[in-house]
Amino acid sequence: MTNVNDPPTCGAPAPAPPKKQHFPCGRERQRVVLESTIGSLALAATQHQTFLPVLRKTRLAVDGLALLRLRLLGPLPALWTAVLLLCCGLAARAEGPVPKPDAGVLLEIGGQRFIYEVIRHMYRWYLDETDIEKHIGKPTVSVWLRSLHPPLDPGDKSKFAELWLPALQVRVTLKKTDYRIEELNLLVKGSGYRIANVVREAPPATPEGFQVMELDLPPLVDYLFNTRNQREYPAPALADHLHRAVLLELGNRKIPTVDGVHVCHVGPLSPVSNELWVFWENGRMLIKFTSDLDLSNPAVWGQENLKVRTYDIDQQVVVSQSEVPGSNAFLNRDQVGRVLYNCIVLGQRVAVAPMHR
Repeated sequence: MTNVNDPPTCGAPAPAPPKKQHFPCGRERQRVVLESTIGSLALAATQHQTFLPVLRKTRLAVDGLALLRLRLLGPLPALWTAVLLLCCGLAARAEGPVPKPDAGVLLEIGGQRFIYEVIRHMYRWYLDETDIEKHIGKPTVSVWLRSLHPPLDPGDKSKFAELWLPALQVRVTLKKTDYRIEELNLLVKGSGYRIANVVREAPPATPEGFQVMELDLPPLVDYLFNTRNQREYPAPALADHLHRAVLLELGNRKIPTVDGVHVCHVGPLSPVSNELWVFWENGRMLIKFTSDLDLSNPAVWGQENLKVRTYDIDQQVVVSQSEVPGSNAFLNRDQVGRVLYNCIVLGQRVAVAPMHR
């Protein structure tokens, strides 16, 4: 057995010295690690569903992956810039410039007081116990805002905005009505932004293009608690129009009166919604009034401006909307419970004499 440290024997070739293993260091090591990491990320992105949202965001095509394997020969700051861009999902073929935050939308819709009223409307009509409990003890709640610019009919100057409560997965579409019905020579113009639609869904991955607000949670919770029973009912003139609208809606239904009257429970009005619910007790029916105009505006009670929908609580209530996919003719049980609470507990009981013909 020959020791490599012994002198070679006569006539035998000298053994080759063992090769030193090369361990990259400094910038070379950083470059190797970086290239390996980028390659692994690129491979993972093409093979695993977890990375598909990033691919969808940047439309990173297969040939675009070659960009990730370019030799990074620039100075060290450029290498880390490349990593940062990759992690932000901006590596290749971005769809377009990132929209700038819409800093003026908060003032446009009415400031923080308006945001409070929107959240109070959510609190009354949409949120439940689990939503509230998720935020107990947290210092702030995030609100995302941005303007929307949907295609509109010629002459329609209505404005739209979008408000997200991302932690609650709530998206609120806001509308400020401004258009004219030429056939009637009628200007339909709202006094401010009102809630047009509420959807519960996952928020965007990032608040790019939004104005982001962090509301202090303790004063917001105090406001919701202190105003939980606050209610505003239709003024006498509006109530008179409302009674007539109810009677016209129910005129063809053969429902007996109670002590000679129809008993209705009118839900409270909201300062941020042109929507009003009525529970018709005799007929076991819910009636929903909506309009693009403020409900207190006398012009709203024309047939063209007021939309009326009825729901029979014995026939048009389901446990889940999935039972009637694609249909808006039904309310789920949770919605009915909220409407009845607002109409009966927070609402105003009204006796309406039947219309005589």
